[in-house]
Amino acid sequence: MNFMESDTRTIATRFGLTSLRDAGTGSSAIMSLHGLSGSSRNWGWQFASFSSTHRCLAWDAPGYGNSVIGDSGIDSYAARVVSLLDALDVESATLVGHSMGGVVAGRVAGRYPDRVSGTLLSCTHTGYAMAPGEGFTDGHRQRLDEMDRLTPREYGLARAE
Repeated sequence: MNFMESDTRTIATRFGLTSLRDAGTGSSAIMSLHGLSGSSRNWGWQFASFSSTHRCLAWDAPGYGNSVIGDSGIDSYAARVVSLLDALDVESATLVGHSMGGVVAGRVAGRYPDRVSGTLLSCTHTGYAMAPGEGFTDGHRQRLDEMDRLTPREYGLARAE
């Protein structure tokens, strides 16, 4: 399967429309959750490697791709993941989450353990152990500024350094 030829589709959930990529066969599902500034396209190599033996799913988080924005927050995002699994008739999935997606995957596993058959978390953290409401660090503000003024490629190259 050529992942880049795999278009996103949009599915209705109880939270509104969510866009995703869905490919592969098999009785077990892998649900991939991208990080900030990412999308379902981030998971191309994983789809290529696993879609012959697993059902591979990758969402566009709320506000990304064609997914409606709605409520923000990790609890809301976790409920949206479960709602998407419901809409896709997936009982449980291995969740793969990078950065923000890993935080969401961890919350899904904690709140809805019967829906998760495993987790793989990459570069996952919540706010550098800052207290809620503490505000952005200079590093956070710099990243937000870079996102506003750089193209996605330039931003990726700057973050990779």
